[in-house]
Amino acid sequence: MEKSSQLVVIGVTAVLLLFSLTARVSAQSGESRPRNPTMASQTTDELKDRLFAQFTDYKRSLNPEEHRLAYRAAKDYLRKFGGEDDSDAREVRKFVIDYERAVSNADVFTAYNAKNYQKAFELGRPHLKADAAFLCSRP
Repeated sequence: MEKSSQLVVIGVTAVLLLFSLTARVSAQSGESRPRNPTMASQTTDELKDRLFAQFTDYKRSLNPEEHRLAYRAAKDYLRKFGGEDDSDAREVRKFVIDYERAVSNADVFTAYNAKNYQKAFELGRPHLKADAAFLCSRP
C-alpha cells in the first residue's frame, strides 16, 4: 500500500509540473499583445498612405462613378490630413477644387439646357465672380 501511495504522489506531482510548464509555454507563445506596440504615428502614416492610394486608384479611371468615389476618398483624406502641406495634400486639394467646379459647371449647364435661366444665373453667379477676379489679375 505504501508503494501505491508513493506512485500516486509522484503521478500527481508529475501532472502538476507538466501543467505548470505547458501554461507558461502557451502564455509566452500566444501573447495577444506584441512586445513593442505600434506607434500612433505608424498607424497614422499607414492610414494616410492607404487613403491616398485609394484616391489615386479612383482618380486614374475614366469612369465618372469612380471619380465620384475619388472625390469621397479625397474629402476623407482632407478631413483627416488636410492640415499638412506636402505634395499629396496639395494634389488632393487641387482635385477637390477641380471636381467641385466641374460639378457646379455641370449644374449650370443642366439648368441652362432645361431653359431654366433664372436657376442657371443663380448657379453661375459665383463662377462669374471667381472668373472675373481671375481675368482681372491677368496681364
